[in-house]
Amino acid sequence: MKKVIYFSHKIPHNPIQSQINPIQVVLMIVLIVKFFENVMIFLSTFINKIDAKGRVSVPSSFRSVLEESGFNGMICYPSPVLNSVEGCGFNRIKKLSDTIDALGPFSTERSAFSTSLLADSHQLSFDTEGRVILPNKLIEFASIKERVSFVGMGETFQMWDPDKYSEFQNKTFKQSQESLASLKWNND
Repeated sequence: MKKVIYFSHKIPHNPIQSQINPIQVVLMIVLIVKFFENVMIFLSTFINKIDAKGRVSVPSSFRSVLEESGFNGMICYPSPVLNSVEGCGFNRIKKLSDTIDALGPFSTERSAFSTSLLADSHQLSFDTEGRVILPNKLIEFASIKERVSFVGMGETFQMWDPDKYSEFQNKTFKQSQESLASLKWNND
């Protein structure tokens, strides 16, 4: 016959589980997500070949940033101010769309921005090798030939013909040096 011992206090079935506060877990997850949202930006410059079909490999560090938004691809559109293609994730294009929508449903500015940015945007998915197919319209717009420069710009990136980007970079280098003192720091 087994002897059974009874205790006057309850012992939890799983002692570790009793120490976990679900609210603290949720808060920790939110903090981790917020941390990575603020950290994941596009940095550096990479040059990759583009084939005759318009396929180009997206740099792995750029893919990592893009995949953080939950989409296995990117959004691209002709730059409204430069001879390049702008690239971003869904969060950035949504922010741009919201800003355009705030102009009012029937304003001429809203129509112009919607037509020149949103209507000309392309949603491109990564293939199994991390490549996308750039539409001919974007390739022609940026005068891209055999190679593509992927240029990190923080929340966005640009795609250039490497020679055109080198010209642009040389032209703007001195200008950026002169303007450096005017940069405003955000103390968040």
